[in-house]
Amino acid sequence: PEMSERERKLIKGSADFLGYNYYSSRLVERDPREYDIGSPPSLDKDSGLIYSVRPSWKRAKSTWLYVVPEGLRGILNWFKEEYNNPLVFITENGFSDDGQLEDHDRVEYYRAHLDQLLGAILEDEC
Repeated sequence: PEMSERERKLIKGSADFLGYNYYSSRLVERDPREYDIGSPPSLDKDSGLIYSVRPSWKRAKSTWLYVVPEGLRGILNWFKEEYNNPLVFITENGFSDDGQLEDHDRVEYYRAHLDQLLGAILEDEC
């Protein structure tokens, strides 16, 4: 459905908070290849983007999850600039491993993310 200008003005700035799930980040660049309308649809193809990771990023057990705590701080700063610094709740965040009790990588994941979160709050005023 389309919204009228009156409806847009009515809801602008009316959110109480923003809920955000953060696990990892990707590097993104525009895909220079021409779009092939005959190929099956996929997120990678349809987005027109190429996603990559830095070799230095540690990977979790899940193949898609890399440890990029600075990405959390980056997105919080983006919310601050683009949406006038809304109240943000991190609704999901986590690290996958093999389920062992001594999960030092998980502890480091949370420590690094909390450190970036603290920096975003205290230094960047997010």
